[in-house]
Amino acid sequence: MKKLQLELIPYASREFKKVEKEKMHFLFPYVETLFDEIFSKERNYVIFCSDFFDTLFRMYSDDTGYTGSIVFGDKEEWPFFQNDRKACCTPIKITYNKGKAMTSIHAVIAHTFPNKALPNAYDKMQKYGELCFKCYDDYKKQNP
Repeated sequence: MKKLQLELIPYASREFKKVEKEKMHFLFPYVETLFDEIFSKERNYVIFCSDFFDTLFRMYSDDTGYTGSIVFGDKEEWPFFQNDRKACCTPIKITYNKGKAMTSIHAVIAHTFPNKALPNAYDKMQKYGELCFKCYDDYKKQNP
């Protein structure tokens, strides 16, 4: 697949969203490290898996002490799961100081974790991936 997967922390955790907002700035240097790696070469697409990235990136983008900026598109939601739960994603455009030049990429934040316990999980997650990619692609075309 030639995929690069980076973890902001060494394990996936649904509890990670419980980082207190007053302490969120401690993660900003790790965002810079993450962006250094992402911007180190051309990527076909970038997906951030977890709604936590939405909160983290909004706070990071508001902080003037860092070189990156992030423009957020509209969050899209679809009725998707049982019990009226929705699947959603947010397209973003990241501008970052890669060396001495500012460079931009488009990405998407996939807010919903894959869940293999769902009935027809693989079909649902494939459909969710297709919806996220359409959201990403539409945003990229509208915001070159």
